[in-house]
Amino acid sequence: MAFVRRSTLRIDQHRIAILLVDAATGRPAAVDYGFETSQTAAPDGTVATVRLALEPGRLSGMFRAYVMVDAYPAFRDEVVLF
Repeated sequence: MAFVRRSTLRIDQHRIAILLVDAATGRPAAVDYGFETSQTAAPDGTVATVRLALEPGRLSGMFRAYVMVDAYPAFRDEVVLF
């Protein structure tokens, strides 16, 4: 889950998602991003959280997590999945 702080992006005007990329190969993880991604809004309607729901054990290893805004990579971080 990504917590979005001080966002000015309104949840009704933008699509925010998380893209996982294998850190070793650079290849995107094979995940159904459309069905497994959800967002929540802050009281003012801006994006508060973005969640990519994966079953435990579905992926393993080191991945780069890109937070995507309207299909543009807003920022990234490395994550370890178990």
